[in-house]
Amino acid sequence: MHEVGHTLGLRHNFKASCWLTMDEINAPDRSKDLAIAGSVMDYLPLNIMPRGEHQGSYFMPTIGPYDYLAIEYGYKPFSGGTEGEVKELQKIAARQAEKGMNYATDEDARGLYNPDPLTQIRDLGSNPMDYAKVNARLYDQLLPGLIDRAVRDGDNYADVRYFFNVLLSQRMRSLGFVTANIGGLYVNRDHKGDPGNRPPIQPVETAVQRESLQFICEQVFAEDSFKVSADLYNRMGTNRWSDWGSSTGRPDFSLRSQLLSWQLSILASMLDTSVLGRLDDTEMRVPEGEDVLTIAELFETLSGVIFKELDSMKEGEFTAQNPAISTLRRSLQEKYYLLLADYASGDMAMFYSIPDACQPLSRMQLRTMQSQIRDVLESEAKIDTGSRAHLQNLHERIDKLLNAEMIRRTP
Repeated sequence: MHEVGHTLGLRHNFKASCWLTMDEINAPDRSKDLAIAGSVMDYLPLNIMPRGEHQGSYFMPTIGPYDYLAIEYGYKPFSGGTEGEVKELQKIAARQAEKGMNYATDEDARGLYNPDPLTQIRDLGSNPMDYAKVNARLYDQLLPGLIDRAVRDGDNYADVRYFFNVLLSQRMRSLGFVTANIGGLYVNRDHKGDPGNRPPIQPVETAVQRESLQFICEQVFAEDSFKVSADLYNRMGTNRWSDWGSSTGRPDFSLRSQLLSWQLSILASMLDTSVLGRLDDTEMRVPEGEDVLTIAELFETLSGVIFKELDSMKEGEFTAQNPAISTLRRSLQEKYYLLLADYASGDMAMFYSIPDACQPLSRMQLRTMQSQIRDVLESEAKIDTGSRAHLQNLHERIDKLLNAEMIRRTP
């Protein structure tokens, strides 16, 4: 159906998936013969619900309301000459503001310059967070017992690693859709006089942005965001077959690197200059006095969750077996520091369009971080060697950065 749509002149519609909520898609009384998205021209993921929840159609079973609208616009015959045809076409086109008719195509959906959280590829449902919660529940349900489901007696353990990455990737990709709410803008194609009178740009509701930020912090940056047992990790094997066109590679799998790469992907997207710029602009998009999510709140929230350990390290005894800060958390903290350092130094402002607020706010975060680290290092706590070395290193580098001489590269 999708490819036939192309032959009839239809382009991709990556906003079609936001037509219905996840509950509406999987409602017990909804016929499985009905569309689950506004258009078959979207790229839709499999609709798989966790155990214990009602399962709707796995795939798009038929064409959606937008498809009927687009075909009517392109092929319906009219009478009354050119003038009559134009008027009738305008009536059809004005219906794109109705629910299920929204449209956004390839150039709207790609890259960080896309501000619309509802214009995504392989998302599902009208709320990105609902879809992410479904995938988080699937991950939690399917991780236990993965070994026995992935391989049978006599099988190679490579499939354990493969299916773990399938689960992890699905969970993290859906969380990426949630980050688009932060600094997000709904983009409408309405013309003046269309039903609903929607403006071309509508900021994502502040409550939705804040809820999305907290959800990302819990799912990605919290101390317990990723729990993988040692037994599961040690059974993530690899295929030792080597032949032309294939290589065995390293037999071990760096779980820390894999998890860190996903964390950094989410973190970098949230702190991208385009997102920060939209956050800065949003203060002017909402009426004076209304609540708004600011760059300052974003930095403060991320610093609080990524360096959460600093709140509980001033007392106690830590060892290499029970470190104050795990190796994965140290790596995350290091990368977050580097991102703040880029903004704090001011060098990037010469090459990118960065909000003026980023440098003073990032420097303030680093001063607070340095003070917290100093308090921990001077406390009575017995901190393991790895964690202490990590904190001492950060403290020294923050000090050098904040007190560095600034050399202008141009007059």
